[in-house]
Amino acid sequence: VAPTLVMQPVNDESVVPEGAKLICEGISSKKKELIYLQRSSHVCTIGPERDEVFEAICRHIEAQG
Repeated sequence: VAPTLVMQPVNDESVVPEGAKLICEGISSKKKELIYLQRSSHVCTIGPERDEVFEAICRHIEAQG
C-alpha cells in the first residue's frame, strides 16, 4: 500500500474539511499524513499557501526514498 499525503483547506467551499479525516481513516497505508491548510480555498495549489503545499509534497516524496 502506497504512502499517502492528504491536504485539506479548512475553508474549502467545495468539500467539508471533515472528509479529509474520513479519507485518511479509510486508507490502509501505515504511512499517511493529513495536513489542514488554514488560509487556502479549494484549489490550494494556486492559493496563498501554494509554497507550503509544494514543499509538503516534496518532503513527502523525498521521505519515501
